[in-house]
Amino acid sequence: APVRLSEKARQVVDNPGTTRVRGVSGTAGSGKSFALTARAARLAAEGRSVLVLCFNLTLANHLRRLVVERCVEYGANPARVTCTSFHTFCSRVVDDAAQAGIVADEPARGTWPMKIIAKAGDVFEAGFERRFDAVLVDEGQDFTVDWWNLLRHHVVHPDGEMLLVADATVELYGKSTWDDPGALDAAGFTEPWIRMNRSYRMAPDLVRSTNEFATSFIAGDAVVPEIADDQVAVVGRLAGADRAWRNVERVADLGVAVGREVVRLLQEHPDLAPRDVVYLCEYHHDGLAAAAEIEAAGYPVHHVYSRDPDERHRRKGRFWPDADAVKGCTVHSFKGWESPAVVVGVAMEERSRRLAYASMTRVSSTVVGRDTSHLVVVNADPRMADFQPTFELGAVLAVKS
Repeated sequence: APVRLSEKARQVVDNPGTTRVRGVSGTAGSGKSFALTARAARLAAEGRSVLVLCFNLTLANHLRRLVVERCVEYGANPARVTCTSFHTFCSRVVDDAAQAGIVADEPARGTWPMKIIAKAGDVFEAGFERRFDAVLVDEGQDFTVDWWNLLRHHVVHPDGEMLLVADATVELYGKSTWDDPGALDAAGFTEPWIRMNRSYRMAPDLVRSTNEFATSFIAGDAVVPEIADDQVAVVGRLAGADRAWRNVERVADLGVAVGREVVRLLQEHPDLAPRDVVYLCEYHHDGLAAAAEIEAAGYPVHHVYSRDPDERHRRKGRFWPDADAVKGCTVHSFKGWESPAVVVGVAMEERSRRLAYASMTRVSSTVVGRDTSHLVVVNADPRMADFQPTFELGAVLAVKS
């Protein structure tokens, strides 16, 4: 049966004003990615060609799955929708242009990501064409205005549609300028952005606990989700929420502690299969230590961690949401995904707090047939150790009162 949509999600999917360039800002769990992929399917059902882009390679796989599911609902051909990361798209453009005889000069300076974007711009300026009827960007806070304008001027058809969805609270790369009116004008936005600030993914007590963490530890104005009064009507029955906070004395023990918490969840909750559990670590050495601990207990692990950068890239390309194993990932590469059981490792840097919040909001309490969702935080920062009772008990007390 077709899924139910919130009022704001329906507005994104329908585009009742036929606005050509739209922006959506929303909090974690508000349904931004869901609405974007449903819009892609709707356009495909109308016979349009659609490009869905994101920053992280791993997220493209998740978006592809959502697009296929929505295309089934709309009777659309999913082949009309291309899902990929921005840099992968630029690389394909450069390669295809070279096959057509348009070869970009190699920039003298910069990293590969910087160079491939510059080369894509050069081949477009030289006359290479790669156009779509619509370009939809997820996790838009990770995109610069220059990247967006490259797509606007050279990739979408002149009369085509563009959509960007963003959440500034989980902006992890320092690129976002979407709160600057001048940048918005330069990017072609003429209408007010759609605001999606209600959480539909997490149970209310999980929302309260993660909101308290965000307002306590994230510098600046953290935009946290509201508890949706139509949550059950939109997503159906919600699972309960099991929260746990573990402090470790030494940051060197973080990875092993994360692995042990994954094992504990699986042993104490027989209803959880390995594929239901995700662990998120900021650093690859912690992720590898956690994987070793989990595998030693007899559970398979599907992860992106490696000390070799090339191997990391290959693992990200193979990372798949339906893998029949415990999934291990960096926080950056898991944005946009969700799971009924998440174990989060929190390191000691200031940025670790924002990463931790982004990780916590990956928990889904909407999985059909599941009675409980789980969030475990393994904390190595002594400055946050006293937050444990607030995290574990505060939301419960708020519900009872």
